[in-house]
Amino acid sequence: MAATRRSFRVWRIGYKLPGLLVLLFFFLWKHFPEPLRTANNNRGDAPAPQYDVALKSRFLYHSRLCESPDEEYEASIDTLLRHLEEKALAESNGILETKKTIWQILLGDSFSRGADSIAFEHANTGWEYKVHLLAAYNSYPYHVLHADLVRYLLLWFHGGYYADLDIYPARPINSCPALNSLFRTISHDPGRSDISLVLGIEIDEPYASEKLMRDWHWSRSYGFVQYTMYAPRRFSPVLRRAIVRDLAHTRRHGLERVSGLRLRMRYMEKDILEITWPGVFTDAVLDLRGGRVTWAPFHRSKSPLWVDGSEAEGLGGLGVVPISVWGNGQRRSGAGQFTDLQACVNHRFGRYWKKGWWEFLFR
Repeated sequence: MAATRRSFRVWRIGYKLPGLLVLLFFFLWKHFPEPLRTANNNRGDAPAPQYDVALKSRFLYHSRLCESPDEEYEASIDTLLRHLEEKALAESNGILETKKTIWQILLGDSFSRGADSIAFEHANTGWEYKVHLLAAYNSYPYHVLHADLVRYLLLWFHGGYYADLDIYPARPINSCPALNSLFRTISHDPGRSDISLVLGIEIDEPYASEKLMRDWHWSRSYGFVQYTMYAPRRFSPVLRRAIVRDLAHTRRHGLERVSGLRLRMRYMEKDILEITWPGVFTDAVLDLRGGRVTWAPFHRSKSPLWVDGSEAEGLGGLGVVPISVWGNGQRRSGAGQFTDLQACVNHRFGRYWKKGWWEFLFR
């Protein structure tokens, strides 16, 4: 009888143990203190993953999110945005040129500006500084997802210069050598330039192997910067396309989760990179009407590339600066150091969205 009671107690403890472990895991997930954000590295000389290349290059990436798109939904969003453009232009007498405005986004309800953000404002005294407070919404689980969409909307409707909070001014915007020709044109003859958006390069590794991409946490081996952008004119077609794709991809992801095709409780890192972050933004640039542009024109570029709006339908005038201008300090892709002669800003990667304790302990 005593042996039976002991076996029963052991069975009861064993039966409860998985439940207790689940409760403990949930408590840690929700309440364990967040790690401190990594200190900004002002040299960009931390050890990089061992460089590894594939036998075949990737100059053309096909996102699964672009397969079988909901064209009716995307067309409805695009039509709505075009109506807003027409109304706004009618109210401003058709003026597309923008004021010198710098936009930044505060993430969360109580997030404060750091030293980089303040330095960026002080270095650009000729620009009007505006900050957008992005509180927590229920439709997205992470603030960064809101910030991606909001930055597209701000620059599309208002124009101006956007910079993340961890962007440090290597030099004032007006003194950036890569933008000199654009500023001269805007200053002397504003109507002559149709450049509506200027981008930088973040990743330029079309020969990267799958292992190298995993080590760097990339979803693809090339892409444009969207932590800093400049829209000298309002209503860039690229930004409009990015907004449409952002909303469409988010809707698709939500429907897939509901239908059970993707058994996920949250957005994973790759989801964020592709749905609202550089993935969708890069596709918005390369997916032109009548075809898709490969990455080849931007690979290892050494000088700014200016594409007139008349040369590519649906592009609206685009500028792409070399990686060393806005993407320096990354220890790959020929980015150069933060002190590179072409460097205009330094992105110091302040870990504003990768900061959970699980990622901190096990990544």
